[in-house]
Amino acid sequence: ERIYLNDGWRFNNCFKEEMLNGLLKDYKEVRIPHSVIETPYNYFDESIYQMVSAYQFTLFADLSWSNKSLLLTFEGVGHQSEVYLNGKLLKTHNCGYTAFTVDLSNDLIIGKDNIILVKVDSNENLNLPPFGNVIDYMTYGGIYREVYLDIKEKAHIKDVFPKVSLKENVVILDCEVTFSINNNLKYRQELCDLNDNLIYRFDEMKLHHEIENVLLWDIDNPNLYNLKTILYDENKVYDIRVDRIGFRTVEFSKDGFYLNGKRVIIRGLNRHQAYPYVGY
Repeated sequence: ERIYLNDGWRFNNCFKEEMLNGLLKDYKEVRIPHSVIETPYNYFDESIYQMVSAYQFTLFADLSWSNKSLLLTFEGVGHQSEVYLNGKLLKTHNCGYTAFTVDLSNDLIIGKDNIILVKVDSNENLNLPPFGNVIDYMTYGGIYREVYLDIKEKAHIKDVFPKVSLKENVVILDCEVTFSINNNLKYRQELCDLNDNLIYRFDEMKLHHEIENVLLWDIDNPNLYNLKTILYDENKVYDIRVDRIGFRTVEFSKDGFYLNGKRVIIRGLNRHQAYPYVGY
């Protein structure tokens, strides 16, 4: 089960240590995604959003969450963040552009309200990318992407990393799969189209697949599929993970860029994720 936690956050643009021990004072209610400050349309500099602020959320831990893995994910917080649960530091993350997950399983108080506090430092820091050299864009701060809680069995799929290669008319799919618990559970994989119609059911307990008659991803026809990974035993399905994938190969050679073995001239631009007034 995935629960999105985007509503009901409290925000203060000045973090203080005493905030770790109770509810925020002098806060405003905000919704995620959120920027630490709304900027003017023009005539401002980078100092306007550089601050150390605090976000707080009250999470009631349902009794049904007992003996489950409880994983809280932040998809983007600019730029340094510390996540506290009921005053205890659980996670520090030092990048404004990558997602990170906090395991609440051992610290969440079941059947009670729990206080999540995120200390967000949006100051420029020469030890963090993209700072340390010249950049030509603003680096706004805040919890600017979604936040969600995954409630999983103790035995679950942690990650699936599919790797694709082509051999004549056959697609080679090799997967690296990691599980939270390595025991006697079984797993299998299925390939479906985006309407969930089964294309291939692969051999059980096998992560190397040779596939015929699938459509490659290319520029004019960006064909995509869903790769299902299923963790189970004779009595129960513990977890199902779905990864959207495409089959293609890319290569840079001395004479240019090749997509699926064909040379393609590529042109592009750097599209930043900022918007007027609201930042990221």
